[in-house]
Amino acid sequence: MNNYIIDRYEQKYFLSNKQYNKLLDMIKNKIEEDEYYKETIYNIYFDNDNYELINRSINKPIYKEKIRLKSYEKINNNTNVFLEIKKKYNQNSNKRRVSIKYKELINYLNKGIIPNTNKQIMKEIDYYFKYYGLLPKINLTTYREFDTDIYVADVIVSDSSYLKTTFAHNSYGKNIVDKTSNIASDKNAILAINGDYYGVQEYGYVLKMELYIEKLAKIIKKI
Repeated sequence: MNNYIIDRYEQKYFLSNKQYNKLLDMIKNKIEEDEYYKETIYNIYFDNDNYELINRSINKPIYKEKIRLKSYEKINNNTNVFLEIKKKYNQNSNKRRVSIKYKELINYLNKGIIPNTNKQIMKEIDYYFKYYGLLPKINLTTYREFDTDIYVADVIVSDSSYLKTTFAHNSYGKNIVDKTSNIASDKNAILAINGDYYGVQEYGYVLKMELYIEKLAKIIKKI
C-alpha cells in the first residue's frame, strides 16, 4: 500500500444496541479513541446526467465503481484534496487516488488541464471522466457528533418534481419496515433519507409533503 493505491478487505457486522454495548464493554480497555474521531469529511461525487454510476451502485452488483473528491478540511482553492477511483468487487475494495490542489481540479474540469501528479492514476481518472461524461453531482459532508455519523447531502436536480417521498412497501402504519437501500432501488432514487421510524411514535405530528399523514394514508388507499 502507498499514498496512491489502497487495498482493503471489508467485513461488516450489524449489531443491535444490546450487542453493541456488550461488545464495547468487552473491548473498551483495549481500544482508544481515534484522533480523527470527530473529523468532518467533505465529498463530491461525480456522475453523468443519467446518474449511471449511482444507479448501478444502488442495484448492488458484484462489481461497482465510483469517482469522488475527498477532503478532510473545508475546501478552498488551495486546499489539498484527493481525487480518487474506488472500485469494489464483493468484499474487496481498491482505491486509486491522487493528491492535488482544489484549484487544479477546477482547471481540469473547466479547461481540461491535467494536474501534475501521479501520471498513471491520473490517466485512469481522466479516462473515466471522458468515458462516462462525468460532472459534479452530489456534495456529501460527513460529521461525527453524539456517537453518530451525520450526513449532509447537496443533490443537483433540474426540477423540484424529482424530490419525492414514499413508504416502506408503499404502506403507512406500524411495524412496516424495509431497508432504505431497497426503497430507493424500488423508486429508482439516487439518494434516500430514512424517516426514522415515524410510525413508532404515539404522539406528535407526522407530515409528508405538507399533508397530515392520516389524510395521506386515506388518499393512498383510494389509489
